[in-house]
Amino acid sequence: PSDSYFTLYRHVVGTTSCPMDFHRFPFDTQNCPIPVVVWEEDLPLSSGTLDARFAPPPATGSSYLATFALNYSFESSINYSLPDVSLNNTSMVEEYPGCQFTVTMKRNGGHFGFIVFAPITLITLMALSSLFIDTSVMPARVALEITSMLSLVALTFPMTADLPVTPYENYVTMYNAISTYFIFATIIATVLVHFLRRMHELRGKSAKPAPAAFGESPSRQSPLLSCTPPHVLPETPPQAFSQPEPPPEPKGKPFSPLWVALDYFFACFLPTAYFLVIIVFFSVTA
Repeated sequence: PSDSYFTLYRHVVGTTSCPMDFHRFPFDTQNCPIPVVVWEEDLPLSSGTLDARFAPPPATGSSYLATFALNYSFESSINYSLPDVSLNNTSMVEEYPGCQFTVTMKRNGGHFGFIVFAPITLITLMALSSLFIDTSVMPARVALEITSMLSLVALTFPMTADLPVTPYENYVTMYNAISTYFIFATIIATVLVHFLRRMHELRGKSAKPAPAAFGESPSRQSPLLSCTPPHVLPETPPQAFSQPEPPPEPKGKPFSPLWVALDYFFACFLPTAYFLVIIVFFSVTA
């Protein structure tokens, strides 16, 4: 009959792609819109309809997709304006029926928190804790800091192998770089404190009076060490051989050397600055 119609269903399997932004990796959310348009010259918008249905794919058990929270949305009736090129090279815009479904993937950042951020933070805190070790055991401080730096480098190589290759930095590489800078700053602080301490000790040794040399004038030398016969020794009052009086102690609090002040400064400043950076970093990524 003239009012009869039939329905044609066509099953299409295809592969598509969409751009992704990994600046916030591993706290990123990816939106992937996938449009489906019926682009036929014999089926303009005014003479045909598109009945499209969407069903989410079943769980495949992929270990990679397990790190995402997936969400799907579907729009069944959307009109797309597509350019149409005719035979005489003149272009015109026509509308065609279509549909679109969007896949939203929110990455589970807690997974990376245990295998990436927690080890990096603990290694950095281990290096910063060396600033609280006394300077009398300086080799222990240096060994702890060098071990922390090598541990972070050893963790970086397998960690970066699993990251997406992008021409820009993401949150993982930024956090790793910040921690590396703090460990390096700890090493520089230890070297500077040790250098100033050695300079202070050498300056103190050079300021001590040298002992009297053999053959000096008798007024500055003990008669027992003099080569002059005893019958010609001048009579010297006993107070001439008495010990010199120590210099008077300065009033008020004693002045601390520069290396002591810098050691206290680094022990307070670097750990505090690192904790503030951690708070700001995770407040921005949340």
